[in-house]
Amino acid sequence: MASCQLVVGVEPDTRLQQAQDLCLNDYRGTYLRERADSRTRVVCCEPISRQEAGRRFPRVATELTEDEYIFVNISRLLPHEVGGSAYYLVSARTGRIINRYHTK
Repeated sequence: MASCQLVVGVEPDTRLQQAQDLCLNDYRGTYLRERADSRTRVVCCEPISRQEAGRRFPRVATELTEDEYIFVNISRLLPHEVGGSAYYLVSARTGRIINRYHTK
């Protein structure tokens, strides 16, 4: 996932940065609540096609109508948090979270 790495001198895609910020804020508000949030997490953000979005989020595959989506993965979560990784599907057009799930 090349979008996980920062390249010096290259302007970051603002859609990806906004999606990343939105998902981190959602995660903090939904799952961390009153707990401290001091650990640095690995966040990968990448644009994906409708087909890839349907493969990664099969529960909403039939509802997907846009050509492009943004996939956000928050990993290396602490043991007392929800699980090992959080996965978000964000609309590239509206910037809203369409679906999310967590794994251990």
